[in-house]
Amino acid sequence: MNRNIETHKTSIIILTYNNIEYTKKCIDSIRKYTEHLDYEIIVIDNNSSDETKEWLKRCIDIRCIFNEYNIGFPKGCNQGINIATGDSILLLNNDVIVTPKWLNNLSLALWSNDSVGAVGAVTNSCSYYQTIPTSYNNYDELVEFADKYNDSDEKKWEQRIKLIGFCMLIKKSVINEVGLLDERFTPGNYEDDDYSYRIIKAGYKLLLCKDTFVHHYGSVSFKRDPGKTNNIMYENYRKFIEKWGFDPSSMTLIRFEILNKIINIDNKPMNILDIGCGCGATCLKIRDEYENTRLFGIEKNIEAAEIAKSFMNVKVGDVENIKFGYEESFFDYIIISELLQYLYYPERLLSIIKKYLKPLGHLILIVPNAMYFPKIKQLINGNWRYDDGCLGSEDVSFFTFNDLYKLLADCKYYNIKAEGILQETNKEDEEFIENLLSISKPDMKIQYLSSRYIVVADNNENGMDQRLAFILRRIEYDVDIENSVGKIAELFLSKKLSMEDIDRAIEKHIILKDKLRSIMKDIYLEEKR
Repeated sequence: MNRNIETHKTSIIILTYNNIEYTKKCIDSIRKYTEHLDYEIIVIDNNSSDETKEWLKRCIDIRCIFNEYNIGFPKGCNQGINIATGDSILLLNNDVIVTPKWLNNLSLALWSNDSVGAVGAVTNSCSYYQTIPTSYNNYDELVEFADKYNDSDEKKWEQRIKLIGFCMLIKKSVINEVGLLDERFTPGNYEDDDYSYRIIKAGYKLLLCKDTFVHHYGSVSFKRDPGKTNNIMYENYRKFIEKWGFDPSSMTLIRFEILNKIINIDNKPMNILDIGCGCGATCLKIRDEYENTRLFGIEKNIEAAEIAKSFMNVKVGDVENIKFGYEESFFDYIIISELLQYLYYPERLLSIIKKYLKPLGHLILIVPNAMYFPKIKQLINGNWRYDDGCLGSEDVSFFTFNDLYKLLADCKYYNIKAEGILQETNKEDEEFIENLLSISKPDMKIQYLSSRYIVVADNNENGMDQRLAFILRRIEYDVDIENSVGKIAELFLSKKLSMEDIDRAIEKHIILKDKLRSIMKDIYLEEKR
């Protein structure tokens, strides 16, 4: 493959429908920050009624197609692709301002390997975890921010299962193989989800370039007519499920709360099993943080499993009937997220999988809370509906905090720690919860506020303590001090370790207790600053 990006031509395809000021800013920024590369601009105008068409006709450096009516986003993009002469196609929203080195960086990632099919940028306003914090307040500050940020670095290329189409660069050869955008999603929404999965199923990778920032105004059409946009989104959501057979929301979630519970103290390669892995987005994120992790999954949905299979070992089937077939004492972590409520016999699964955990392995669960206050409100008003977001239509098992603790203890798990995943409340909610507290224990508030619990449990009574003890003993006896202290500091900073965890391990395993407590206190206070 020719990785010299200056030999590759990019066709930048932009759709317009009114909003001329956004279009002008977008195209002016392309002209300013893409001049050294070979590119063409193709604009598909969907019958704008403002001055857009007249302005475009005066632009001699733009190839235009003027439609007689608004044919929508997928069809318009396909029109542009059909006349494009570049060997890469960039789908760009007209409410984007591109920045210094933007296309250079994206092209370096796209042409870095034959296996890469498409790449995308990060921004200030976007869905699916493609945003980063920004601090600029005007155009000059934006350019200054992006100029510093856009430093090409392949270590910042993150493999993803989906890219949002506001700024998506695709190899033309991949488009020739995969086909054009699916026009069933006209006028727009979910065509980028669909195209991402088609690229993956064709055997290519998607990369999110965290070394490339562009500004995205975002939701211009939504702000103009939010009701119509919501209706279109729902209709295309339904079409997506009809085509793919899975929910694009739940099956592609990146569960950062799970990632935050994974600790690799000794930096050795880990084996992780995700039961109910969906398309594998959480596992892919785990591997991004822990590079040598070997990923395994079990997923009932065949189409979702096919996506996950592109980067992990996945068994397809119902977890209550599947033959696991793994080595015993093999996994460092087993993850079960939002699945126990669908099982008639959750205790059977928890007992079976225990033997596949390493002696110092851990179980991570996310489980809906049966005591979440909207469920109680529904029940005391005589309802127990499965259609209002509180209950899933397939839920057959229900858990409170006490139920979860007892279930895990009965299955011989240890050091069980549960944290509530809280949702926002309003004044009316708070009053309802206070009324509940008046007839229950006063310390129950967190149980009413938690929509779900994330639970970590050990396979061994001394599981995490023993791993932590290994590092603490190295510090105690002045062995590899810098790396050991650095690891503790990293765990404090990421909030994966508390002083309570340290104190417990020191008390159990350390001889020079005062020395270690003093060192740990200094590290903890330093990381809190």
